[in-house]
Amino acid sequence: MKNFILFFIINLVINCYAIVEIQASHLANPPIGTKVARKKILVLSTKGGGGNTCAANAVASYLEKDYDITVVNVICDVFGCCNSLKPFSYAEDCYNFLLKHRCNFLINFYNYCGLFTFKLLKTVLTNVLYTYIKSHKFDMLISMTQYINGVALDAAKKLDIPFLVITTDLNTATFAHDISDPNYKKFNYLLPFEDELLTDKIAFAKIPKDKIKFIGYPLREDFFECKDANEIKKKWGIPTNKPIAMVLMGSIGSTATFMYAYRLSKYKKPLHIIICLGKGEWLREKIKRIKFPPHITVSLVGFTNKISDLMAVSDVLITKTGSHSVCEAMQSKVPLILDSINPSLEWEDLNPVYIDKHQFGENLTDYQDIYDWLDKVLKDKKYKDNLLSQRVYNFSHELKKLISGFFD
Repeated sequence: MKNFILFFIINLVINCYAIVEIQASHLANPPIGTKVARKKILVLSTKGGGGNTCAANAVASYLEKDYDITVVNVICDVFGCCNSLKPFSYAEDCYNFLLKHRCNFLINFYNYCGLFTFKLLKTVLTNVLYTYIKSHKFDMLISMTQYINGVALDAAKKLDIPFLVITTDLNTATFAHDISDPNYKKFNYLLPFEDELLTDKIAFAKIPKDKIKFIGYPLREDFFECKDANEIKKKWGIPTNKPIAMVLMGSIGSTATFMYAYRLSKYKKPLHIIICLGKGEWLREKIKRIKFPPHITVSLVGFTNKISDLMAVSDVLITKTGSHSVCEAMQSKVPLILDSINPSLEWEDLNPVYIDKHQFGENLTDYQDIYDWLDKVLKDKKYKDNLLSQRVYNFSHELKKLISGFFD
């Protein structure tokens, strides 16, 4: 009888322990079929230019497997929905119009108007954003937008949710504009590269060093893939026996694209030119009327998501000073000739300085100099060597680590 009672007690203890273990296991790893609420992240973006949209889409693609991601145009979809703030909806269209016509002086003036307006309306805009986030029950806020981060930080603090600023420029002064209380424990400010040129531009915001993280630039995943240059050249019909210059002036750079095509048609040495038209298909027939000599061959490329492949086979990239194109080139290890002919936009003024400091390319200030710069960049290996030796960042890995740190 005693043996039976002892056996019963031991068996009961073992079964109770097993039940506790199973319950704990279910809490940590819910059974298959159990729906777990995923954290909801709001990403604030804009449609100014094309680089910001590309960067926001890249961030969404990195995070969508683990979180519910919502990307909104904060100017139109959040602020512009309020009747009193309706004029905000037209601000980006005006900006893009000026950008298309290369009115950089007016854009820089427009920038100061924006800084003043957002500071003046900070309380109103904070309440609008706070209400939007609360009503949609977002668990985290990410901003990839200029001007509004003082507003966004105040809204995040009121809601006690994590807030990240992912900058899409090297000069991020407009991203740090009007930020108050940067010591907020759930706040981080993300810069693409660790360099004093970048940190000096935001010194005025007094963001603590431990709140500034250097994680690389948000590019699409295909920019980080290994490329087979010979296969790409074969697929695109690109010759293998001459240097390759790629012209990429962005979705609003139509006039400059034609100008570079015409100038390069006068180049005296063998060259293959990849001319990216983007959505400016009307340029195709216009460029075809240019008389290219036999030693100059041309590939006219419409809108494509294979820009990373084309950069991978290029020996030099001729592009605007926009941060997205510059960072794509640096990741692709292709030397640059930057179009610095027009006055720089204030948030792009650091890009030529950064490229010059690290000797990743040259800045073009006169169309007549294109031939000399082309000769120099194609001949001198230092540009390629410097690009190959630059620090490698793993943006997606670092971003996921930061976010999981807030939720764990």
